[in-house]
Amino acid sequence: MSVDVLTKRWIRDASDEYAIRNGCWFDEKRGEFVVTWMHDYLRLYEGEAAGQPFECKDWQYEAVMRLFGWVRDSDEWGRVIRRFRKACWFVPKKNKKSPTLAAIMLYMLCGDGEMGQKCFPGAKDGAQIRQNVVQHVHEMVRQSEELFAECKINKQTGVVFHTPTRSSLYPLSSDNIASQKSKEGLNGSTFIDEVHVVDEPFIRRISRAGISRAEPMHVEVSTAGDDVDSYGYRRNVYANGVISGEIKDDQTLGIVYAAPADLSDTDLLADPIKYGKMANPAWGHTIKQSEYLADFNESKQSPRMLADFKMYRLDIWQASSTPWLSIADWERCPTDGRIDDERPCFAGLDLSSKMDFTAWVIVQWQKSILVVRGHYWISETRAQKHSNLSVPIEQWEQDGYVTICPNNRIDYRMVKERIAKDTKRFSIDKIGHDPWNAESMRQDLEYMDGVTLIEVSQNYGSLSDSAKTLEALVLDHEIDHGGDPVLAFMARNVTVVSDTNDNIRPSKKDTRTNMKPIDGIASTVIAMSVAEKDEGPSVYEQSGALFL
Repeated sequence: MSVDVLTKRWIRDASDEYAIRNGCWFDEKRGEFVVTWMHDYLRLYEGEAAGQPFECKDWQYEAVMRLFGWVRDSDEWGRVIRRFRKACWFVPKKNKKSPTLAAIMLYMLCGDGEMGQKCFPGAKDGAQIRQNVVQHVHEMVRQSEELFAECKINKQTGVVFHTPTRSSLYPLSSDNIASQKSKEGLNGSTFIDEVHVVDEPFIRRISRAGISRAEPMHVEVSTAGDDVDSYGYRRNVYANGVISGEIKDDQTLGIVYAAPADLSDTDLLADPIKYGKMANPAWGHTIKQSEYLADFNESKQSPRMLADFKMYRLDIWQASSTPWLSIADWERCPTDGRIDDERPCFAGLDLSSKMDFTAWVIVQWQKSILVVRGHYWISETRAQKHSNLSVPIEQWEQDGYVTICPNNRIDYRMVKERIAKDTKRFSIDKIGHDPWNAESMRQDLEYMDGVTLIEVSQNYGSLSDSAKTLEALVLDHEIDHGGDPVLAFMARNVTVVSDTNDNIRPSKKDTRTNMKPIDGIASTVIAMSVAEKDEGPSVYEQSGALFL
């Protein structure tokens, strides 16, 4: 296929190559028209640049030119239309996302020429959308002599009405449950700010807005977040898939500026400027090196602050609101070992009845490696709720990691049968268990020959040493988790809390909802705590871990 020189110049990724094969090309005049319109009609309103024309710089120019410059023939509409119907952009904070999104909305509202256009800016809550993007929209209108003469602003509702084209801009939020169903009939273009915190039901309700229009637009902009089970994270993965060509989609413009997802703290501390430039396309403009380094030097004082820095300033997703285990290191751990039937091993049991998983985990030291294998039970009702959030419960069941119990409770008979089977197969000397709701289970398990039951309460005194060892094993890649996807899911969820004596224990205290289970990690730590109490050399000496 012959490709013109101009189109070749605007090929940026695999999705562009795919689009060309599907008959798309680049019309530079279309892109430049939008860039020029923004410069001529929009003014910035805050900071040192207040009152100056809106200029598309660095990544803004690339994004706007690509969004509006790529086109295709449409037999359905009998004319040339825009290639892109959706855009998914992830850029760190302070890179001018909000004013850029506002400028695109105002162009669609006032400059695109479509009569009766409807623009719907959305965010997590009403305050966020009013204080960020919509405020930029209102102030840009007020700063522009031409737009101020053509537009009416309703200060109470935030609605902007463009008189010449009879077009309107209506702010939306995802936190108003009462108005959720009213959003299902939207017909126009949608613009979502900070998509990493937007509720998925809200997105589903507005997802078909504009399907009857020739050139609708759905634009999502965001930084990284701390919920890897969220809609925003899945959109980040999707955008990267489009960019790489793994996902064949020529109608979504994916743009992601980020440092490597597996960037270690050590590498970041060694060269923060390198990764800052890599992730921040407005470096040298709105991103000042001195300010960036000041933020970095303050953030490196604690793991929590450094995690926030990586999330907000380098666009690296974090596993939870208070991450504990390094998922990048977890994924580098070995997976090919197995429990030796002849060697002593230990087990941990964390029971639940309705809300969480029940987790049964066996651990065994093999020189410096801790081999961990587990099985999990969940009620059918709870499993369905996880499935609704795209957690692959059914696949885990098919692969033998999870048992889904009928109805809305864990069937303890199934749990006892699995424990009895494993104690016959493996040399399990001791079983640690959380005493919560465990009396009937304990009475049955006590009859098993050669097995000692040990109560391990989930408090600092019982769990701190083994929790610290688990953390060290993950960092040193000395835990063999067998590629267990359920345990990996829980490792992403688990947080850690500490007392005044620097004792720690696993927790889900800071996760967003109780749909973020950590039971497998809790059982692992319980099993390790039991192993520590076994006679003979300390398991921490065996593992090479040393704590002062």
